[in-house]
Amino acid sequence: MDIMEQAIHKLDTELEAAADDRGYLFAINQIVRALLLEDESYAEKVLEEKHTLKRAYKVMRHIAQKNRGGATCVCIAPDEAQDIIGRFYGFWGEPFDFDPDEAPKRPIPPAAKRPYAPAVPGSKPIPAAANKPDGQLNQIDLFGGEG
Repeated sequence: MDIMEQAIHKLDTELEAAADDRGYLFAINQIVRALLLEDESYAEKVLEEKHTLKRAYKVMRHIAQKNRGGATCVCIAPDEAQDIIGRFYGFWGEPFDFDPDEAPKRPIPPAAKRPYAPAVPGSKPIPAAANKPDGQLNQIDLFGGEG
């Protein structure tokens, strides 16, 4: 088996063994295969132990989450995905300066930065009647009168 066949076999074996994120890994597999057709020297880099489909996916997810801002959904354009994969596998460009196996640090959302008093475990809300000096509740009629 030549080096190109070994690289393709490694990619396919990783994909078959994957239980989760299979759709994403399939897409990455297809991009790497297309890049292998462009330059056979890339096959050696695919065969390196650290270069796996799962780690490539983690890199993409890390970059997408970092660039999403306040959005709850992340997306990477196809040309950007190809560039990330090429850099991850070492086909071109500088390597990434983070470890994809480490969980990305999530920024604190703006709502969480507001100075709210923390909830006290086991506390119960005070009924509205307890706040009235005479214990009477005022009810508001939706049609304008108080009862």
